[in-house]
Amino acid sequence: MSSVNIVNFDQFHNSDLEHYAYNLIHFFLDKHGYTILNVEDKILENFNNSYYNIIYIYTHPLINDVNIDDLMEKVDLIKYNLKRQFFLFNQRILIITLNCSIDVEQIDLPKNVDIVNASDKSQLTKDNILTQYYPDIVDYPFDLDPAMLAYRINNLSMAYINQVSQAFNRKDKYVNIILGIIIVIIYLYQFLLNVFEGLPDIYPYLLLTKGNIEKFWFYTLITNNLVSLNYITVFFSIFFIITIGLRLERIYGSLRYLAIIASSMIFTNAMIFAFAASEAYLTGFTPIIYAFLGAFILVIIYYRRFLAMLLKRIILYSVLLLLLLVLLGDTVNIIALLSAFIAGFVSSFVIGLPNHKGDNKLHRIVAGVCYLVLVVLGLFIGLK
Repeated sequence: MSSVNIVNFDQFHNSDLEHYAYNLIHFFLDKHGYTILNVEDKILENFNNSYYNIIYIYTHPLINDVNIDDLMEKVDLIKYNLKRQFFLFNQRILIITLNCSIDVEQIDLPKNVDIVNASDKSQLTKDNILTQYYPDIVDYPFDLDPAMLAYRINNLSMAYINQVSQAFNRKDKYVNIILGIIIVIIYLYQFLLNVFEGLPDIYPYLLLTKGNIEKFWFYTLITNNLVSLNYITVFFSIFFIITIGLRLERIYGSLRYLAIIASSMIFTNAMIFAFAASEAYLTGFTPIIYAFLGAFILVIIYYRRFLAMLLKRIILYSVLLLLLLVLLGDTVNIIALLSAFIAGFVSSFVIGLPNHKGDNKLHRIVAGVCYLVLVVLGLFIGLK
């Protein structure tokens, strides 16, 4: 499947069928946020659409069983490519056939695949699927001239590419700079405590302990991750802040990124406090690296088409790191890692990506409420 698709005037100016097909493509790009996944086969995608993730505008003849078999092979190929390239399973596919003379209701379709016969333009306003999920198709004009049609489709495609480019090229960086400085300063202060006598020991006030929570020092749910175990953890913390943290801050923006990091720290430490039997729960900043991964996976889900290869690498890296911690780590580290990963993904979903359409606000609110409930339950269980 191609990653860049630009149409030109020559593709449809001599064919009424192709002209009709590209007018349909223009409708889905213009009104429903789809983008062209494969321009030759007229396959559109919107992985965040609440119902149909793939629309396949089929212009080949569909008049007999041989044609049906050909169509089913192409559908199987689409599904295979979705699994191989994007890790997408059971996506809903809508086939809109424009050159069909048979009853499409008699076609035995695979699961999660629907078909609409729109060979006649008048059928666009009569079909139940189209009018239910795309009601604005009823009054939409499908008569743009070829030159204007090519211009509009290209313009919409480039607008989407520019939107993605802007999402990954913000200049926000100050949260990570401050975060890195705080981690280094706290570690250096710990080093100075061993060199100079008389310096006040601030660490008991920063660590997550049952005593501190009983005193209602809930800020330790955050500061606990800012205290490093040794210089190795400081190095890895700064390394991942520079390599992943800065990128995430540029994607989410400083305020959203700060909220994701803070909420991930709170959730992670609440789960440690609830399920790890210990007087102190020092884990350092290392678990928050997994919160980075959770937040980044949400970005990849929203922008699968451009970041599919990164998803494979992150999954492989996460599995390897998890196996290493299971083999070499203790219960606290395992709980911290899994909690941080969940926290990073859920908190970034609740907070959301800036200027991103298609999010279900109800789902985000429900996830946020459940998130807070788990934090409170974690603290309650730990105290009991």
